[in-house]
Amino acid sequence: EVCPQAAVSSIAGACGESLAIGGVRTAASVAACASDEMFPTAGLTEPSAPLDHVREPRPLRGALLQHGAGTGGVDVALLWRACE
Repeated sequence: EVCPQAAVSSIAGACGESLAIGGVRTAASVAACASDEMFPTAGLTEPSAPLDHVREPRPLRGALLQHGAGTGGVDVALLWRACE
């Protein structure tokens, strides 16, 4: 509702979730910005919410928001935009 044009993608289905996954997420975000392409959501078969889930690679529209949450209340969001 807040951002209806936003597409949703995740690499968790391909690399899992662990306490050290932030670096892998950041590398994937940088690669997506460098290639100007969103990666498909790995392993998605039945979405649990009616969102625009990326199922095939598609052009990146403007910016990418990377989110991560950890133990003890650690929470971070990084906004990436490709530079020309």
